[in-house]
Amino acid sequence: MSFYMGEIRKMRQELFSAYDRQDYRQALMLGRRILQLYLDHGDCDTMEYATDMHNLGVVFDELGRYDKAMEYYKKAAILKKDCAGESLSFADTLNNLAVVYSQTGQYEKALKYHRQVLQIRDMKLGREHIDYIHTLFQLGNTYEDLKQYEKAMEMQEKALEKVGASKQVSGGDLADIYFSMASAAHGAGNYKRSIASYEKALTLLEKENGEKTFYYMMQLIRLAEVCEKAGWMELAVEYCERAVQIRRELMSENHLDFINSLNALAALCCKAGDYRKALRAHEETLQLVREVLGEDHIFYAETLNNMSVDYAGLEEYEKALELNQEALERKAAIMGPDSSQCATSWMSLGSLYEKMGREMDALSAYRRALGIRSAIEKKELPCADAMEAMARLLAKRGAFETAFSYLREAQKIRLEAEGKRSFSYVQGLYVMAEIKREAGEPEAAVMLCREAAEIQEEQYGKNHPLYAEALEHLGKEYALQKRYEKSLAALTEAAAVFKEMLDEDNPRHVAALEEMAQVCEQMGDYGRAVDCYLERNDVNFEETAEEQKKAAETLLAIACCYQAMGQTKKAEGYFQEAESKISRLGMEPEGIYAQRRSRYLAAAAGETPREEAKREQKTAERKKLRETVALFETVIRQNEGHWDEDMTRYALTLGDLYLRLDQKEQAKKWLETAEKQADGELYALACLKAGELLLREGEYTKALVKFRNAASYTEEYGDVRTEFYCRTIGYLGDAFYQAGDKEKALQMYLPYVRLFRELGLPKDGLYETRMERAGSLLAKNDRHQEAAEYYSELALHLREKEGESPVFAKLLLKTAMSHMAQGNAREAETLLDRALLLGAREGVQSLSYGRLCDRIGRLYAANGSHQKAVEALLLAYELTRTGTGCLTKEGHQTLLQLLRRAGDEKRYFAVKNGEKVQ
Repeated sequence: MSFYMGEIRKMRQELFSAYDRQDYRQALMLGRRILQLYLDHGDCDTMEYATDMHNLGVVFDELGRYDKAMEYYKKAAILKKDCAGESLSFADTLNNLAVVYSQTGQYEKALKYHRQVLQIRDMKLGREHIDYIHTLFQLGNTYEDLKQYEKAMEMQEKALEKVGASKQVSGGDLADIYFSMASAAHGAGNYKRSIASYEKALTLLEKENGEKTFYYMMQLIRLAEVCEKAGWMELAVEYCERAVQIRRELMSENHLDFINSLNALAALCCKAGDYRKALRAHEETLQLVREVLGEDHIFYAETLNNMSVDYAGLEEYEKALELNQEALERKAAIMGPDSSQCATSWMSLGSLYEKMGREMDALSAYRRALGIRSAIEKKELPCADAMEAMARLLAKRGAFETAFSYLREAQKIRLEAEGKRSFSYVQGLYVMAEIKREAGEPEAAVMLCREAAEIQEEQYGKNHPLYAEALEHLGKEYALQKRYEKSLAALTEAAAVFKEMLDEDNPRHVAALEEMAQVCEQMGDYGRAVDCYLERNDVNFEETAEEQKKAAETLLAIACCYQAMGQTKKAEGYFQEAESKISRLGMEPEGIYAQRRSRYLAAAAGETPREEAKREQKTAERKKLRETVALFETVIRQNEGHWDEDMTRYALTLGDLYLRLDQKEQAKKWLETAEKQADGELYALACLKAGELLLREGEYTKALVKFRNAASYTEEYGDVRTEFYCRTIGYLGDAFYQAGDKEKALQMYLPYVRLFRELGLPKDGLYETRMERAGSLLAKNDRHQEAAEYYSELALHLREKEGESPVFAKLLLKTAMSHMAQGNAREAETLLDRALLLGAREGVQSLSYGRLCDRIGRLYAANGSHQKAVEALLLAYELTRTGTGCLTKEGHQTLLQLLRRAGDEKRYFAVKNGEKVQ
């Protein structure tokens, strides 16, 4: 055996040498020859053979031939275990096998083998050995690959603990552990921990190898990305600048990677609002592109476009227009006027026109971009971006329904392209919610924010900034509906997540505290508002003039709260401190500070907010609507003879806008125009809108024709399981109801309610009205069980929406009557008890409570609850006797009958004679 083993040892050294100089083909050939020698001599059951199989696996591994690497690692592992049991050599092979499984995406298998390696190294080497620590590190990386970020951080934390007791770990190895910790924390949304870990790792790497390495540079870029996600934009720009400077020193400035780095830095500066710095980076990019690629290259034109955006941010609009036009001309010459690159410039131009207040030009530019993109990228994300830009502009002008239709189409594209979990889809939900709220559909806005929260919770869990962001949006919507407790609950949870995962002085946490404080003010909880404002102020270090201004605004808010609580001395102290800060800054009161100052001074003088401000707001809104009408009418005139789908949308929008201006004839004219010009779904929509107007005007027969046309089109060509169809049959029910045909109304309301529930639509005022009507019609048709279900569902909805209001109490009575009609005396009595208890909140001596006692007393009597009936009716009787007329003739007769039946002659004659009842 020894004579050929000498040859194997020699070849093995040659293999190592070839591997070190990266001559993997030679190494591969030598590895195969070594194994063949073993085979030739029938000596394939030894540890030496297993080791050489392992070595050949390493060569295949390095070549990226993972299937072959796995084959040899597996064979080597089996043989090593047979020869020496679970030895360290066996663990080394398992470790390599686990790494290959990770590289091929088989993370569960990798995890299994890493755990086995950890156990062996723990027994053989102890927990302070570098190999044991290295396995913890690999385990952490594998958990991260599996998106089990908490487990990943746990493993890296254990690795760091062991490093403290080990003297074998280099600074570079320690930096790698921190980098892995940072990456896992990033995945978990714990940006605070991620940033801290990146910074520690970079410090270690500087000491070990200095800053001037590609590895250091790439980690800086990753750190900038985390800072951006955490909202630390200035810090993100700082780290990105350092990375660009290192790349500048490591490679030629003419290299395309360096040019891309400059562009990335400029984009980050734009997000941070530092357009001057972005412009400098783009100017350098332009010069490099000119030198490397020439002025006829598309990159040159695109850089001109980017510089246009920078100038727009700096409000140097003429220069921005000049550069945008040059970019468009160059792109058209290079790629053609209908290229996607030109569409990008049209989008930039639209944004620029918006900033300049040239909204008709902006709309035209967006439409041009959408037209180009629809022709070449119909179902792709750029089309969705163009639609969203148009929607934002239209919503700003009050054209809510048209805006929403564009957004809905954009969301469909995003759903098909990326799925509902994508960042852009969720952001789209927030935009849709904003538009629904502005359109006066608060329930729809809440539902959209809830959908976003559910998506983010499912994807990230409850302890992630993106879930907290969804809660923040939801909290704002609740606040605008004056559902303050729900708002505060959502905002409090969001603030806690921001504090834990981003840090207490993070801009998002600070903003959440401000929002919580404002909600507390709105609900009259001024003490809690003060606590939130103080916490917000504690994390403001006032290092810049802007931060000092924010501190003054916060102090003034606290002054307003103390003023509202009647603590005028404290209020004045905070007011004077705020004034002193503003004075030292040399600023005039403006913006938020000026608004709060006016509020404080008005409250201090005992003044109440003037109605004039509300009138001014309404006047401004009507002016905006008239301007929007002029905008759309101009667009339609300019496109006369070229009527397309967009023109139909704009005609429908004009109908809506004129209705809001109470100019019904003009509204009718544009809706008729839309109906004549429209095809497909837009025709059905035009019919529906025309029907709505006719219904308002009391022309029920004509309205029915329009609604039937809309329903018929949908039934024949469209989808009857849609919000549109549900809306249509709901209006059909309204038209029949108003026309007096209650049977047909019910025939429409019942399928409307079923479809409404199936689609999970937001429960607005129309839904509430139709549910109550349907309940009433069901009761009249002796379908009392169904009526009770309808009333009960509506009551629960109203309680969730506005609490146990008088309307809620009335629904309890209607539900009780439906139960009485079914003979459900116990259920009816429970509901009557609850309604009576709610009525007492108005005061037991009030007229409203007396009338409620009269009604509920009669219902108690009809339900067989005679004792409760007497008590309620006697209360109404006493209020009436003392001057509050609330007992009806029927109530009086019922009371007398009950007292006679009970044999209570004393009280019977007292009531009959109008005397006081003892």
